Amino acid sequence: MREGIIDFFAFLLSHSSRKMKRTIVGLAAVTVVSYALELLIPLIQRSIIDQITDFTLLTGSAVFALLSAAILSICMAVFDALAETSLKLNMQNKIQRELLESATRLQNKTLKTRGPGAFMVNIFGDSEQLSDLVNSDIFATVLTSVASLIILVIVSQWTWVFAMIALPTAALILILTRFMNKLYMKHLEAFRENVLTVNPRVLEYLENRNALLGYSDIRKYEDTIYREFDTRDKELLSAVRMQTVSSSLVGTVRSAALILFFVFAVFEIKAGRLSFAEFIACTAYFPQFFAPVAMYQSATLGMKRFRMIKEKLSGSLDATPEIMLPTDGGMRLRDCMFTYKGNREGTREQTIEKLSLDIDGLIGVVGVSGEGKTTLLRIIMGELEPDEGVCLLGSQNVSKISKQILFASLKLISQEPEVFAADLIQNIVLGKTALSEDEYAAQTERYKDALKPLLTGFFNGASIGGVSGEEENMIKDIFLLSSEQLAKHENFNILCESVSSHNDYAAELLASILTARKFYIKEKLDALLDELELKSLSGRSFGRKGCEISGGEKNRICLARTLLPENQGYFIIDEPFVNLDALSERKCLEALRKHTEDSKGIVISHKLHVLRELTNDIIVLNQGAIEARGSHAQLMSISPLYKRLIDESDKQSSVYTA
Repeated sequence: MREGIIDFFAFLLSHSSRKMKRTIVGLAAVTVVSYALELLIPLIQRSIIDQITDFTLLTGSAVFALLSAAILSICMAVFDALAETSLKLNMQNKIQRELLESATRLQNKTLKTRGPGAFMVNIFGDSEQLSDLVNSDIFATVLTSVASLIILVIVSQWTWVFAMIALPTAALILILTRFMNKLYMKHLEAFRENVLTVNPRVLEYLENRNALLGYSDIRKYEDTIYREFDTRDKELLSAVRMQTVSSSLVGTVRSAALILFFVFAVFEIKAGRLSFAEFIACTAYFPQFFAPVAMYQSATLGMKRFRMIKEKLSGSLDATPEIMLPTDGGMRLRDCMFTYKGNREGTREQTIEKLSLDIDGLIGVVGVSGEGKTTLLRIIMGELEPDEGVCLLGSQNVSKISKQILFASLKLISQEPEVFAADLIQNIVLGKTALSEDEYAAQTERYKDALKPLLTGFFNGASIGGVSGEEENMIKDIFLLSSEQLAKHENFNILCESVSSHNDYAAELLASILTARKFYIKEKLDALLDELELKSLSGRSFGRKGCEISGGEKNRICLARTLLPENQGYFIIDEPFVNLDALSERKCLEALRKHTEDSKGIVISHKLHVLRELTNDIIVLNQGAIEARGSHAQLMSISPLYKRLIDESDKQSSVYTA
């Protein structure tokens, strides 16, 4: 319990802004004053009652002290409630931001394995549960325990009955609480797991509703989801029952103890060993003494929920972002091997075997389905770590390179276009600022001039304390780091190490990336809109995920977005024209060929004429290894698999044109 509270406060402080930390300090001070007043008020009451029962003159100072303490206590309670609410909302907002940012900065495990639906539960559900812990009596548990000891010392001077009844009762309540809490957490964890399973299933149902309406026994499919609803709700109901039973048992035991104290106290008063004023003070202290026992239940549940949620979010909230930089522009794969787990336990299905490749030009990749083409792309993009071997960008393992630097060094054209519910220009520029070609070049030079001395300082052992505010903001912009992440000593050391002696190349690379991330060339955008015939889409609403436009229009928008940035990068082209008609494909292919001239990268397409038009260097993957490499003409004579693929492609083309 003690370790859990320390861990919680450490987490709270590490994920708090300066304003939130000031609120925490204020809350701590208010809590101390509040409990001091709660200890003081019964003593003042005892003094006043003694004066009344002794028929002595009631002093105004005692009454004033009681009223002042009561008013101050009310004010403290109001401030405490307002400050806790403010802290809770700020904490929830901060955690939601960190979780959202982790989706783009880190390899998010939940997003990767369970999908966006489960990750939405993390962002909104778990952030709310974590922030709710601010109101779960964790703050007050320690102070109330100290206050209970003080109460025991005070009351023991008046009577032995209080301790005789209160201590065994507290022990019994603690035993009951621990037992019921275990049952509660068991059902709560099961409920959470069911939520993470059900939510993606519902999202899948909504996104694939047309297929379900057309081809499924939809009632049967819905019944499957409803059964999962029932299982989820059953676990939640069981958890609530455990909590309700626990609260009822604790309340019953405490009430029985208070009645027992009344009975014994009457005999003590008759015997003259306890005054009426002391009896009143004891009854006032009775609920205060049991406050930490009651809070223990809430705090224990809070700590268990905290550990459960923190463990699930550790890869999103506490992971250190990769911030290594490539030392040059070369990309190569060395002896890469990757296998997926087989369907049967203990079996493995090999996909890539000892693949080595220098990406020194625009290289086409062909092979039948399942031969590792997509796996190859995922290794290049740092999404998969090879079981053996390595993929390098400038002598650095791509999985260790800053994710935003890696993605800025790649120009991805995916078979699954990403379209936003915004207008045409916003979908292409994504919030960047327009500049003329000359202004763009000048801005790149300004960044380069600012970065060179900064990176030289890193290489020579500068500390983060010696960095100006403007330079710090530039570093955070480049690596998308928060102030807390940048302040971590190990992160700064990694940054200094990655700069090494290649600071001239690093300055040029980062300047081009930073400029491309914030600005675009207006003339180039206008040219792309004409080339890809996109101006007709101006002023149209695209809808969520582009549901209001055609698949071909989505492809052309995403192609324009990829071709717009000026920084050099490797093209990663994966089935670029799956939704295009022949005329639109020709337009896009001409634009892509123009903009990829003398470029480097990987092109994958089942439309083999696309490969032939974009590149004259093609590799054939067969059983996870490179079977052959060469031009189209060379492969037709040396690769049986390539020739078979070409023949099949030609047959399909003749069928379509017949």
